[in-house]
Amino acid sequence: MRSLNSVPRFLPLCALALIFVAATSLGVGSCQSQPGTVGTGVCLQCHDGRSAIDQRSQLESKHRNVACEDCHGPGYAHVRNGGRGGLLIANPRDLPFDQSYDLCNRCHTANVAGYVQSKHATEKGARCIDCHDVHRINGFTVATANNAHHLDNDATQDLCGRCHQPQEADFLQSTHAQLEVASCTSCHNLHKANTFQANPLNNDICLQCHASFQLGFTSDAVTQAHVGAQHPLNPAGNGSGRCVACHLPPVQVAGQPNVTHHHNLVTVPPSASNTAIQAGISPVPPNSCSGIMGCHDVSVPGSGTPYDVTSVADNTFLQSVHDTIGLTP
Repeated sequence: MRSLNSVPRFLPLCALALIFVAATSLGVGSCQSQPGTVGTGVCLQCHDGRSAIDQRSQLESKHRNVACEDCHGPGYAHVRNGGRGGLLIANPRDLPFDQSYDLCNRCHTANVAGYVQSKHATEKGARCIDCHDVHRINGFTVATANNAHHLDNDATQDLCGRCHQPQEADFLQSTHAQLEVASCTSCHNLHKANTFQANPLNNDICLQCHASFQLGFTSDAVTQAHVGAQHPLNPAGNGSGRCVACHLPPVQVAGQPNVTHHHNLVTVPPSASNTAIQAGISPVPPNSCSGIMGCHDVSVPGSGTPYDVTSVADNTFLQSVHDTIGLTP
């Protein structure tokens, strides 16, 4: 019979290892505080940048009072199996598009209600988590300077520019961007059905800022003087004197209004269309006077004296008019 002294010395070590594995497979003592849950503290023991993606910044974010498992579901099975490859845990990114906003809807009902009516939702262009990251201090999927809790202009443009590259490139040439007095969200709001902060059809969207005494457009009379006597002020009706018609004209005639618009916020002179004609570009792009739905467009009866954007003579005449209006009194 073998004595105890003959038992291999590694067996006690193996026993200790088995006890350790059994204990750690259950997480820590708080694992069973609720059935199947482990608590945010356990999640962040691994998600600290060493064993898994560092998500500790969530504790400093606006969502710091939201537990990991509120969005990801119970984590017991995930922890017990070592968390390998994100197995046995829910990931909101795996949800079908039409369910991807259900989690956000629990707390952000008003914002989600507007978003689901927007083109970003109806055309399945972007989900909440494409723009928002609850793990970041600022709550967005782009970085901000010094971990700011809000998006600065540069970050906003980076965020929108990932999908709207032509508009971002155009906008960066504008005075608004260069002076950092406005960004995409100054005019656009993805949580509204029409995605605008204010009505662009009656000049409210521009008058948010330009109605100030510093910028001069303090009354309809001032706006009327700006657009000239040729354009009796009726922006909400026939579009006459509408800021966006001149300053954000569409880049093409076909498909209006659902086409890309210029975003450098300066007018496109009629001479630009003549330059395109001379260069053999077809179809001829609109300018701020002609080729725009609701303005001087031959395809829209009653939209003002019609001019043909493909006519050099018409564009030449419109250029002479363009040069006499638009000066802020």
